[in-house]
Amino acid sequence: MTTLLLHSQLPDAIQHYADLSQGKPLQPLADGSWLVCSYAACQFLLHSPDASVPELSEQAHQQQAPERVRTTLAALARVNNPPAHNTLRRLAEPLFAALLTVQGQPAALMPRLTQWLESRISTQSHWDWIALASELMPRWLLACMGVGEEDTAHILAQLPDLQCIMRPHNTAADWPRIDTAINEISQRLCHSSWLQRTLATAPPAQHSALITALLGMLIQSRDAGRGVLSDTLLAWLRGQISTFTPTAIHEVLRFYSPIQHTRRQLQKGITLCGQSLPAGAQLILLLAQANRDSSVFTHPHSFDSARSNASAHLTFGEGAHQCLARHAAVVFCQQVFVWLQQRYGRLNWQPHPLTYEPLANARLLQQLWVNVCDQSTTMTPERH
Repeated sequence: MTTLLLHSQLPDAIQHYADLSQGKPLQPLADGSWLVCSYAACQFLLHSPDASVPELSEQAHQQQAPERVRTTLAALARVNNPPAHNTLRRLAEPLFAALLTVQGQPAALMPRLTQWLESRISTQSHWDWIALASELMPRWLLACMGVGEEDTAHILAQLPDLQCIMRPHNTAADWPRIDTAINEISQRLCHSSWLQRTLATAPPAQHSALITALLGMLIQSRDAGRGVLSDTLLAWLRGQISTFTPTAIHEVLRFYSPIQHTRRQLQKGITLCGQSLPAGAQLILLLAQANRDSSVFTHPHSFDSARSNASAHLTFGEGAHQCLARHAAVVFCQQVFVWLQQRYGRLNWQPHPLTYEPLANARLLQQLWVNVCDQSTTMTPERH
């Protein structure tokens, strides 16, 4: 994993992965795991019932994490495998759909949210877009639930601690902080009249799982929202995108790949790319590399905002564990940037080094300073 973590220190992650893979669709690593680099192989594993996601509940149990943490992990569809995953997914999907639709249509960017965004922009000569992007989609979800501003602020303050529940290497010292975040966010969510109505029509045995599904949505909204909003602004600043169509935003997700890789473990032996892999083999699916596969994407290293198959990217995964927020993230991103373009015309980059969070699985900018473009000279972030 150390070699993958290096991508955050490099300007060109794709070249780093190409060096690691040596042009092969499947490459062994020194720790015994395997890099899966081709689109076809990644797609196969994402759909395979024999390739499971790493489950975090066992680690929490071994470290005697608080019961609430263990219960939450056992009810998060994202980190569970069939048959439990299937049940949890069936519970979460209609809940998410009901939350984000109004009379069958996607929920629009709400005045409350645009007012919040404008207040942050208008009161500063320049601002860090990453700080705003990390909050925008969670704020949207909470606004859809009718959560008040005081509860929203408290939930957002606790959300980074809640998000730590997804880390694969938590220690016994981390669990109490995560447990507090679960408790406080759950209590604040229950102030929502929308959730109260939802729970009133659901069997009592499902109440805990429904609240946990909302916790999972908040975690995903922060992950998915920050990545797509940050990279879309970067593409806009670089002149790669001027009209914010769903196709253009999917191309951002393909080209920039905010989620760089995902992991799977084989439940039984298989043959992949001519290589026999045993049960228990650890696989690292390089989604960013697969998104540049020339057998699927013509001129894969070029950004094409009108690419006909841009939505075939694997950034949000495929199969049973495909990101629940995938459609909402694209719709939301489109609404945000159409509003920004209509309100401000365009934004201007404030020159500074582009650095990335020290994460292995995601390539997320740490800062992106911009201001409203009120001058003829504009600065453009460097391209790689």
